[in-house]
Amino acid sequence: MREGHLSYPFKSWWTNQNSAYLGNTWTPENTDAKYPAIFYNGSRKEWNYEANDINVINAWYCRAKVLSIGYTLPKHFLGKAGIENLRFSLTGNDLFVISNVKDGMDPEIATSVSNGANSVPFTSTLLFGVEVTF
Repeated sequence: MREGHLSYPFKSWWTNQNSAYLGNTWTPENTDAKYPAIFYNGSRKEWNYEANDINVINAWYCRAKVLSIGYTLPKHFLGKAGIENLRFSLTGNDLFVISNVKDGMDPEIATSVSNGANSVPFTSTLLFGVEVTF
């Protein structure tokens, strides 16, 4: 469930607005909209979005947290070089996320900054390794 500054449009005037609401809120021209009307007015902006299930999300995701592959060269390639073992490896961390949530909300962080959310996005890393035994 979305909470905090991005839980509904203009919850906090200083934050960017959640893109999920763009074009999906009620207007006289869009009466069958997914979300209620947007108000910037102090108490009215909360009226349409507080204490209801509009921010409950049926979300799923798949994240590649750690992907590691390696290859050890066969010994018959290494004999004349005086090398007993030679292994190459490639490891990637947080390479990608597949999710049905399209507005950038990360499913692994808390629901809001006020609830202790990690506001720093995951960073992808790629590590290349060589292990040589003589």
